[in-house]
Amino acid sequence: MSSSATSSSDCCVVLVTVTHYPNTADIRFPLALELCQLAATKLIQTVIVDDSPDHPAVRNALEEAGKGHVKVYQQDKAIYQGKGGALRQAIQKARELLDTNNNNDKTAICFAEPEKVDIANHLHLIVRPILDGSTDIVVPTRSDQLFQQTYPIEQYHSENFANLHFNSLAQQSKGSRRKMQNRLIGCLVPLHFEVVWQIRGWPTQARAGMLK
Repeated sequence: MSSSATSSSDCCVVLVTVTHYPNTADIRFPLALELCQLAATKLIQTVIVDDSPDHPAVRNALEEAGKGHVKVYQQDKAIYQGKGGALRQAIQKARELLDTNNNNDKTAICFAEPEKVDIANHLHLIVRPILDGSTDIVVPTRSDQLFQQTYPIEQYHSENFANLHFNSLAQQSKGSRRKMQNRLIGCLVPLHFEVVWQIRGWPTQARAGMLK
């Protein structure tokens, strides 16, 4: 698979994310625009579910940046509540897109936070073991040193604390570890993982599984 990913006429990979901005002046919004622009450059079909108060303005700006490769939907709160619900809605829309535009036996749906722009540059490497049938799920992990150096220190500490909290909950569940793991990822991925995949040229490792 090439680094240009896929076109809409032969779509086997869809990037999904969810957004909520008080307005388009939000400090995070330019990063979402940058992600959409990069998705257009890489020909990555992208589905966004948005819950911003001014949804039309956010939708129009993101779709314009995506140049036909980004589709933004308003969150349907009657069916999908909260951020987890927004993600499930995005994955459902991605599945519909794959069913309509896919001629491949293998497909992949990838989630990334809209601020994690650079992941689009490596998506072709991340999905490779899924598309070649080596594994069911790939979870990239960051180099702790580079994470600390390149993100605000508040974010570094808050995310590490959250990871420790969820790991603690998983360990407390003991025999219910699989149930906990399934709940954390929204009952959206298989529980059987097979391989460890090393992404070269990027300071991260993708491993099978979600929690240790």
